[in-house]
Amino acid sequence: MECREDYRYNADAVEALIRAHLVSMQQYDLHLAQAMENGLNYMAVQFAMQVRAREFAAEGGRRVTVFARWTADMLCFVCFRPPFCCPT
Repeated sequence: MECREDYRYNADAVEALIRAHLVSMQQYDLHLAQAMENGLNYMAVQFAMQVRAREFAAEGGRRVTVFARWTADMLCFVCFRPPFCCPT
């Protein structure tokens, strides 16, 4: 999507589009995972974490499956690599 980053990573707007079923979640999931660029795109990583937290809160803490594996895998990759991971 070509627009300013503050519009591109607006969780309220994306949430509204998802609720209105105007977004293909499989394609959006893959797009967001690629946008994170292995953790180099801080805005995309922060946005993905924010969206996941909103989904988790909306489901009352139950397991959330809206974001498929690509975004979750990339978040795990980013969080468990140095310098973000816990020292061993």
